[in-house]
Amino acid sequence: MKTLSSPEEFIERLEKYRDFQIIILVHINSDPDSTASAFGLQELLKKLAFKDVKILAPEGLSELSKRIMCHFNLDLSDKFDANKKNTLYIAVDFSSSNMIGSSYRHLLSQPLFIVDHHSPPGDLTEVCEACFIREASSTVELITDLFEVLDIAPSSDIASILLIGLAVETSKFTRLDSSVLNTLCRLHSWGADAKLVSKLMDVKMSFDERMARLKSAQRMVLKRVYSKLLAFSYVGSYHSSAARAIQRLGADLVAVATESNGEVKVTFRSTEEFYESTRIDIGVDICAPLAKLLRGNGGGHHTAGGVSSSLPLEDTLKIIEYFVVALVSRRLGKK
Repeated sequence: MKTLSSPEEFIERLEKYRDFQIIILVHINSDPDSTASAFGLQELLKKLAFKDVKILAPEGLSELSKRIMCHFNLDLSDKFDANKKNTLYIAVDFSSSNMIGSSYRHLLSQPLFIVDHHSPPGDLTEVCEACFIREASSTVELITDLFEVLDIAPSSDIASILLIGLAVETSKFTRLDSSVLNTLCRLHSWGADAKLVSKLMDVKMSFDERMARLKSAQRMVLKRVYSKLLAFSYVGSYHSSAARAIQRLGADLVAVATESNGEVKVTFRSTEEFYESTRIDIGVDICAPLAKLLRGNGGGHHTAGGVSSSLPLEDTLKIIEYFVVALVSRRLGKK
């Protein structure tokens, strides 16, 4: 693996693949950060005269990502030559093999690049040609950096799409730092339409999603550790949405699991105040060690992340609850 510390290095390494078929991969149920970053990178490469650049979503898109694509009349690649010898894959917004789906993992036998903002890096970093990974609010930040260092402006539509990705990852800009503000200003200068972004993000929640949120709250196990409220639950679908809902009810940290096709996945979320008072980074301190205990993969950033588990759902939840409660107890007990 070659870890690239700058956008300039990333573009320099890509030059040797100029004549290759380039497939940009987004993760399972691709959220707006992954989707926006993919279309941003595709436009950038085309502006740099890379001729054959496609986007592949192996396991589909989130509802908001679908709405974005419909509004801007964007298309994904349903036709590409998987057997073409000169093919480069670029994984956007993920670095763990469990985020692409088992039926498509064979694609990664080809040369692979990674652009991602999650930490710690996943298992794909061990086999990739090069990776541009930096902890940030979103992968949109990294794609915006690429445009800026090359002094290339995206179209106003792509700038607006990138703004949606940034807004989603920062919970509509409730989690701000200087880097997010800098990215926001750059997107605005490139013509991002803030009013349109707000309109597109105002999506009416489906009946199934509302039901999933209510069921997860009903099944919730609540643990108090000193002054912190830790919530654990499970649901058949929409586990990420359910985690957000329970967090808004008042939990400091939430873990919601789901099981599909024999695979268990868990979403974690915490508040900024929880991170500041405990210094517990969900990606580093929770997802990374739990991935080993659960014989899966995991990663994230300081207030959000996820793991996959090869253990049954009930066992997974028991291990997660014990691990998280013990970790928070140790951290707060030292204060």
